[in-house]
Amino acid sequence: MSFIQIKVSRMILIVVLAAAAFLSVPEGRALSKGQVANIRASVIALSAMIEASPNEAELYFERALLQKKLGNYKSAAQDLKIVELLKYPHFRFELYTLKGLCDFLSGEYYKAVEDYNFALQVNPRADYCYANRACAFLKIHRYKLAINDCHQAIKLNSLAGAPFSTAAECYYRSGQYKYAIDYSSKAIQRDPDDAKAYYFRGAAYRKIGQKLAGDLDIAKAAKLGLKVKEL
Repeated sequence: MSFIQIKVSRMILIVVLAAAAFLSVPEGRALSKGQVANIRASVIALSAMIEASPNEAELYFERALLQKKLGNYKSAAQDLKIVELLKYPHFRFELYTLKGLCDFLSGEYYKAVEDYNFALQVNPRADYCYANRACAFLKIHRYKLAINDCHQAIKLNSLAGAPFSTAAECYYRSGQYKYAIDYSSKAIQRDPDDAKAYYFRGAAYRKIGQKLAGDLDIAKAAKLGLKVKEL
């Protein structure tokens, strides 16, 4: 196999792995011990290849995708930063979207906002990038910016429940309880198992004096597995 063919094969692999990564976010199923062992072996092999060819951006990209699957989000984000610094010309949107996710999941919310800024420069119609950036804004208490991003995500895709749920939490935390109830209800219409939407609707009902409705919603959130301490 020629060098060009190897490069093309790697690029195809990155596309496939990146697509799989986005489809499995958040991680739906726990990896089996065998899968974990295989991925770790692949990470070790890629690390050896990187040591031999430290300027091969594709290798860092591949390792980042595998680190992400292992839940090593900080390591994945570091590899993706190297890809960026090496000025890899391909898959810029996938690079910044994946880096945004990994930065968010490792608690680097400001970095996540910056990543999604770059991703949206490449594809300004990616509704889930607005939704994800809204989550990052929420974490740093920039509620107005988060709500604006939620509205943009909803404008591009009104079927997804996540932007409604994030907006509901932002409205609740900024004291706009009637909007919180409205957006929570819309989130629940789209995803009846959205525990956070039930919780914030219930909390908002309590704030406006509707204790019974609030208690029922909060009990539903608990039944769906929500732990209030995580909010």
